[in-house]
Amino acid sequence: MPKLTGTILITGFLAGCATIPDVTYNYYPAKWNTIVTVTQTVGCNAAKTQVVVLNTPSVATAYSSNLDKSYQIKIKDLKSLSADVEMTMAFTDDGRLKSINQSTTGQGEAIIKSAVSLAATLGAITLFKAPEVAPPVGVTVPECAEIDAWGGNKPVTLTYRAPIDSNNLGETVALEAAPESKKLHRLLQSILPKLKVNVGKASDISSGPSYGGQCKDVVLLELQKIGSVDLSIGSSDDPTPIGRARIVIPETGTYKLPIPKAALFGKQTFSIILSEAGAVTSVGYGKNVGTAGALNALGSIAGTQTAATEAADLRAQADLIAQQQRLVLCQTKPDQCK
Repeated sequence: MPKLTGTILITGFLAGCATIPDVTYNYYPAKWNTIVTVTQTVGCNAAKTQVVVLNTPSVATAYSSNLDKSYQIKIKDLKSLSADVEMTMAFTDDGRLKSINQSTTGQGEAIIKSAVSLAATLGAITLFKAPEVAPPVGVTVPECAEIDAWGGNKPVTLTYRAPIDSNNLGETVALEAAPESKKLHRLLQSILPKLKVNVGKASDISSGPSYGGQCKDVVLLELQKIGSVDLSIGSSDDPTPIGRARIVIPETGTYKLPIPKAALFGKQTFSIILSEAGAVTSVGYGKNVGTAGALNALGSIAGTQTAATEAADLRAQADLIAQQQRLVLCQTKPDQCK
C-alpha cells in the first residue's frame, strides 16, 4: 500500500470511463519530543563571599511520525454511482497527514456541521533568581576563584538540558549539564542547585467529535486524540519553580471523523487541516462551494524547526546570555555595571 509525501490530487468522472482508483493511502500518527533548556549565569561579589545564580528556562517541542503504526484511507470508498469527485491530500515529508480538500458534485441537500477545537496555551515562563549563597562573614567561596578564572573576572554561563517524551509522563527528570558546560559544572557543582523537571500526566484537550454512526454514506477518517502535559521546572533545594509550561501532545488513542461520500446530485465539500501534532486546526463541511465553514482552533502548536528558526533561536540564546551576565554583574559588582 503506497505512502506518499507532498500533495496528491485525485479526480474522477464516474459517469464516464474514468473512475476513482482503488488505492489505499497510509499515513502515520504523530509522536512528540520536548527539550527543556535552562540557561544559568553564575557570578561572585568582589569580596568573593557571595554567589548569585540566575536561571532562565525554555521549552521546545518537536513532532515527527510514529512509524510503528499507520492509519489508512481508501479513496474508492468516497465514490458513488454517478458523481464527479475531486480530492486533494497533503502529507508531511515523514508521512503524517496535513490536510484534505474534497469536492463532490451530486445530490445532497442536507448539510452536516462539525467543530473540533483545540485550546493549547503555553504557560508563561518566569525568570527566577536563586537565593544568594551566603557563607559566614569574612569566609570566601573557593569556587569564586574558578568563576573569575573561567570568566575573566566576569560571570560565567552554563546550559542544562532534559529530553522528555511519552515515557516520562508523571516522572521527575533531571536537567543535565550540556556537553559544552560539563567541565565548568564539575568545578562549580557544590554551589549550584540540582535542576529538575516535574512532568505531569496527560490531560485530554480534544477527543474528537461525537459521532454515533447514524449515517452510512460516510468514510471514517482515523485521527489522534490530543492532550496536554504540564511541566514544572525547578531545583531540588527550593520549592519555588523556576518556570512552568504546558505542552501539546498527540495521544495513542484515536477517534473517527466522518467524511461524506459523493452524493447523486448537487455539490458538497469537505476540508480539514491538521497541525504538526495531528490536532485538527480547521474542519469544514458544506453543500456548495463557498458555504464550507472553516472552524479555526484555539491556541498555538509549535511548527517545524527550520534553518531560519534555528538561527533565530541561537540569536535569542546569545542575547539571553548577554543580558543574564549583565544582570549578575550588576548584582555582584555594582561598580562594574554598565
